[in-house]
Amino acid sequence: MEPPAGGACVDRSEGFTKLLFDPETKQILGGAIVGTNAGDLIGEVALAIEMNCVAADIGLTIHPHPTLAETVDSRQKRLKAPSQICTSRKSARSGLAQDR
Repeated sequence: MEPPAGGACVDRSEGFTKLLFDPETKQILGGAIVGTNAGDLIGEVALAIEMNCVAADIGLTIHPHPTLAETVDSRQKRLKAPSQICTSRKSARSGLAQDR
């Protein structure tokens, strides 16, 4: 597995970023961020939910390199893989795009 995007900028390897998207509309439904400075990142996910953003909207947002904000951007880029899209809220755990 590839190293987490942005983790090197704080010299840490633990933590993860997860985003949950609707499989049909690609609208963001939720997300979780765990690790160093997670509180600095969760606002972007909360705003995306409030604004009814789709994955492409997140991709159009600037995520500087090297920063932890890249973890949010890298999750939406993985949405194309069918295994990362949930089909119902009950199967949300298996449908999360994840960065470890």
